Amino acid sequence: MLRLVVREATSLVGCGVLIGLPAVLAAGGLLRGALVGVSPYDPGMLLGAALGLAVVTLASGYVAARRALAIDPAELLRNE
Repeated sequence: MLRLVVREATSLVGCGVLIGLPAVLAAGGLLRGALVGVSPYDPGMLLGAALGLAVVTLASGYVAARRALAIDPAELLRNE
């Protein structure tokens, strides 16, 4: 169960990065005026942002899965 939820979160992160990276590169020219001291195409910043979002997403998926595993399904159905 835990592996299933984390795998799903990982696939969502991968899809988000695959969709978001070309969008950021396409919108880089529009953002040039808002960025001070950083290029819109800086690989370090793009990698850092993608890794940061991936860590937060995977951590939240892991925490949600751990909380779901702590609930007894039979007791939950009995209460409904």
